[in-house]
Amino acid sequence: MKTILMRNLVVFLITFSLPLFSQDTINNGKSIADNCREVGKIAQSFMTFRQMGMEYNAMEETLKATTKSIDEYIRGKVIFEDVFEYPIVQGKEEKQQITVHYSEYKAGECLMGYIK
Repeated sequence: MKTILMRNLVVFLITFSLPLFSQDTINNGKSIADNCREVGKIAQSFMTFRQMGMEYNAMEETLKATTKSIDEYIRGKVIFEDVFEYPIVQGKEEKQQITVHYSEYKAGECLMGYIK
């Protein structure tokens, strides 16, 4: 139920809040939705790594190896440090649920950051 509500909130924000987004962001090459979708994918990857038991140092090295700019690195660092506040859950379904929930949460948080 929470997943459905979160998805509906994201759709609502994209659809009805577009005029309220910062003009600087709109002028960027990437759309707001694309940027927040990317944040969600990064969050999902890091939470998946966390649920698989990857340690902090290994995750940091993965981040360093896969980022192309300082901005991407800082954004990724904030996300992956946040995932270590979540416990590792048992069971495949629970791991998938927490990963999807976290991904949607971070994408929604990204969208809220663009609203004035």
